[in-house]
Amino acid sequence: MRRRVPCILVILFFVGLAGWSHPALAFTGVPIGGMTVGASSGPEVFLKAAARGSQNAVAWKRIEMIPPSFGISGVIVTPERLLPGIDSVTLGIRTPAGMVYRLFRLKWFLPVVVARSDIRRKETIRLEDLGVEILPYRLSFGENPRERNFFCGKVAKRTIKAGEVITQRDVGDRTLVERGDSLMLIARSGSVEAKIDGVALESGSEGDVIRVRIPRYRRDSRGVVVGPNLVLVLE
Repeated sequence: MRRRVPCILVILFFVGLAGWSHPALAFTGVPIGGMTVGASSGPEVFLKAAARGSQNAVAWKRIEMIPPSFGISGVIVTPERLLPGIDSVTLGIRTPAGMVYRLFRLKWFLPVVVARSDIRRKETIRLEDLGVEILPYRLSFGENPRERNFFCGKVAKRTIKAGEVITQRDVGDRTLVERGDSLMLIARSGSVEAKIDGVALESGSEGDVIRVRIPRYRRDSRGVVVGPNLVLVLE
């Protein structure tokens, strides 16, 4: 069976004034160097910067910051870029009196898809099974499309409890062919098409290339899954 290549989790560490950072949804970060901040301004400046600079167009809804405001007025010098999702940052701010360095704790909130009710393993997910909530970002979210439609029609790889966040790791494509199933095999040569009975030697979803057996000719072949128990022979 053709196996899809899993996404590689790239872990980025920002050392120095920015501190250790979490891997996040926008790997290159957003530019904050040169931004002017006021004493009473707060995390909304980061939110605006993320909205302008995030290459992945993550819809961050709000950011909580401790302390809640910068407390001084000046221009951010370091770090030059901020990684969305980072849980803390030390800002170097140039003020009329000189450089001031302050540590801020951050909590980023974004929309995520959650289960409205329990979804059993191998159950096909329906739109009514899903909801969207605004929750603090966690590394365990991984890649989490915020659109419910992405998950509709997919199959749960594990039992998902009501209220749990659903990620791409939790779902897979619906299996159209199971190993041992009787199949209809389609063979094409130019404009000529022939159909013959076969048996699946592997399971597969739509688009997967699997091994099949053709009992009539006592040979095995390969084919692409094009429908329920329907395979287009490749060789």
